[in-house]
Amino acid sequence: MTAPTTPFRPIAPQTLGGYTPTNQVIPRFGMYAGPGYAGGVKLADNAIPTVSTWNVVPVNFIDQVTRAHDINYTWIEKVYSGSDKESKLAKDRAFWQADKEMLTNVMAWRPDANDWISTMYRDALIKGFALKATRYDGIDLQKDWTALGQLDKKYADTPGYWSSLFPGLGALNTGGKYQLYGMEALTGSGLNVQQMLLFNQHITSAQASSYLRNQDDGVPGYDSKVVIPQRDSLRSDRFFADVNIGGKTVRMEMFIGATGHLVSFTQETFNASTSVLLERKVVEGVELTKDAYGQSTLNESKTVFTNGNPTTTTATFAAPTTQGLTTSARASQIETLVRSGTKKGHIQRRVRSFNITPQLQSQHGPPTSPRIRPRPVPRHVAG
Repeated sequence: MTAPTTPFRPIAPQTLGGYTPTNQVIPRFGMYAGPGYAGGVKLADNAIPTVSTWNVVPVNFIDQVTRAHDINYTWIEKVYSGSDKESKLAKDRAFWQADKEMLTNVMAWRPDANDWISTMYRDALIKGFALKATRYDGIDLQKDWTALGQLDKKYADTPGYWSSLFPGLGALNTGGKYQLYGMEALTGSGLNVQQMLLFNQHITSAQASSYLRNQDDGVPGYDSKVVIPQRDSLRSDRFFADVNIGGKTVRMEMFIGATGHLVSFTQETFNASTSVLLERKVVEGVELTKDAYGQSTLNESKTVFTNGNPTTTTATFAAPTTQGLTTSARASQIETLVRSGTKKGHIQRRVRSFNITPQLQSQHGPPTSPRIRPRPVPRHVAG
């Protein structure tokens, strides 16, 4: 196949400005999630993302939600520039409004059972922003989190819990471990989550929730350690890894299409001592089924070699489940202005409170359109 002329997503962000410090509450994920980071690139201090930033395709639903959140924050930073007490209160309310919309989407969504990558970051994100919310002034956190907690009752008491401990203890542990495990490098590698999971079939959801090894633990092999594929410097559509798992040599190679979908993934397992081929797995994506992130139905052919005799089995796996993004009318207006590069513009002159509807208050149901309640913000906006 012909290699695409430009990468579908940027190369891993650690090569473009470093990882998030391990004392940061919220680590990076994908192309947008994390402080001072957007479009797969670390932003300079106080820098505002450019219009082209928003064209980078998210790696999954959480990444899409955080892109919308970044767009909201970009507008807030432009508009709420006053240093007096009232301006700071208005800015806090605007930030909480954006956070609440993001949390509503994230807490209503459930990753697939085998998607430990999204599950791990979802947990860090919810806890981190629950902690952040305790530091806002002028918001009714108890009321708002009572509604948010109905979306996932696991987090019903999160803000009070974290703030009652040493500030940020639990959230810091989650975020710090996420970074040390190599998850920032993996999710920023340029692949979507489905493709990342193919490189990490040796890790189960149960294992990820209880024990993963740090990337720099000095112990040979990748048992319980995340595999971070490398991107071919000469072909941006090719990713590969050569590791030792379970005492065997495992070589993996992946090609992606120009729109980010999987073309093929090959995994070969060899006896580490004799180099004898033990197993070959070939997975091909069905392009016509791809979603907005490039995830698709997968067809797998696995051949096991026993004393040189091959036995082949086949299987088909559905694409991960996705859901639509729920936004307020105000957020939609802000996105139109920010993505068009508009420096000045008028949006609804009242903050629209993103209320949690009864339909949203289910553990597994997708979010529906929010009801709106007005709150005052500055009458005029300036770019």
